[in-house]
Amino acid sequence: MKKILAFAGSNHATSINYQLVEYTASLINDPDHQIEKFKNT
Repeated sequence: MKKILAFAGSNHATSINYQLVEYTASLINDPDHQIEKFKNT
């Protein structure tokens, strides 16, 4: 299986870029995907 790495960088809590990554990941027809959210506090 191939792996896809997608990331979005933003300081905004409702980042449109992060929403796009989440949406795109939801289109992948693989029940074994995961999304990690890293936050610099």
